[in-house]
Amino acid sequence: MKTQLIAALALAAAVSAPVFAADNVTPLTRAQVQSELARARAAGELDFAGSDYPQFLPAKAHSNVPGKTRAEVQAEVVKARAAGELNFNDAEYPIITASNAPGKTRAQVKAELVAARAAGQLDFAGSSYSLEANTGN
Repeated sequence: MKTQLIAALALAAAVSAPVFAADNVTPLTRAQVQSELARARAAGELDFAGSDYPQFLPAKAHSNVPGKTRAEVQAEVVKARAAGELNFNDAEYPIITASNAPGKTRAQVKAELVAARAAGQLDFAGSSYSLEANTGN
């Protein structure tokens, strides 16, 4: 019995030794953080909200790339504007075009609403939420 206890204690001591031998990492001081920030700012390494938009990219990122002349770019803009391809708000949203498909009249929409209400097909805010389904009961 004593040998098992001694063996268990020796094993526990051997396993816990690396924990105590780990390097103690001290947190950075305010001065160190400020110097790292100044270095990153000077090197242009800081990322800020919207920095992936082309107008915020540094000029040096575009300077070595052979590109189009100013006149060529302006001609492309005129052509895209005439074709309705420019989007001035959010690049992710598609340009809304008028639909030629016939739509429903106001009376038809109201009639559908009355029918859905009568059939109990409307889901009001949270009316289909089940506590039992979400609590695991």
